[in-house]
Formats: sequence, structure tokens, C-alpha cells
Amino acid sequence: MSKSKRARSSKPRSASKTRSKADTRKSLAPHYGMRANSKQAQVVALLLDLQAKLRLTYLFVAHDLRLVENICGRVAVMYRGRIVELGVTSAIFASPTHPYTRALLSAIPVLDPDAPRTRIELNPASFDAAAPLKEVGGGHWAAV
Repeated sequence: MSKSKRARSSKPRSASKTRSKADTRKSLAPHYGMRANSKQAQVVALLLDLQAKLRLTYLFVAHDLRLVENICGRVAVMYRGRIVELGVTSAIFASPTHPYTRALLSAIPVLDPDAPRTRIELNPASFDAAAPLKEVGGGHWAAV
């Protein structure tokens, strides 16, 4: 191991950069309706803690889009085994391009029952399922 790597790995982490697992669970739980002490919150907190400490990258496969929005930096949306939209999570959630992505995001449950919402029903005839991915924005790709 090189001297620089040894020195870097032996440095103590500052308290401002690390969060306890309990703090991570508490901060994540309200975002997607989990109890702070649930098993799911504990697993997610552990994954995020290991990711930060070990500089890991995960391929996270999920159907819980609220969870995806809060813990993933990039997202790929798949429809019938093909990627139909790919990019930075915040960009895709803010401005979905593919009809399937729009329909998926409109189906995310909201915690406020009085909040206005419009559910988009997917019409497969409204898009070309074999369309290739094209760049629709900086690092945002969609099959349109």
C-alpha cells in the first residue's frame, strides 16, 4: 500500500462528515413513510453508512420510488426489460420525459390525502416501445 493511501485511510473522520445509524434512519424515515426503527430503515441506513465509509457504488433495484428518489444519485427506468429513461435522479423526477416514467411517478403515494394529484394512465400505443435512447438534456437520456 502506498504511503499516501496509508496516511489517508488512517485519518480520523470528522464528526460533521459522519452520521450515526440512528440519525440516518430518523432522517430517511419521514421521506417515504418508514418508521425510524423499522428493519427497512436499518438496512438502508447500513447501506448508506457503508457507502460513505468505503466509497461504494450500488446497483439498487427497487419499486419504491420514494426510496429511490432519496438515496440514488442516478436512476434508470425500465419498461418491459428495456431502459426507457436514464439520468440524474433529481432531473428525472423533476422532468420525466418518457410516458412510462411519467406514469410511474404519478403513481407514487402522497402522504397528504388532500393534496391535488393527477394519476397518469399509461397508453402503450402512445409511444414507440423500440425507440432508442436519445439525449434529451445534459446527461438525461430517454427513449423518445
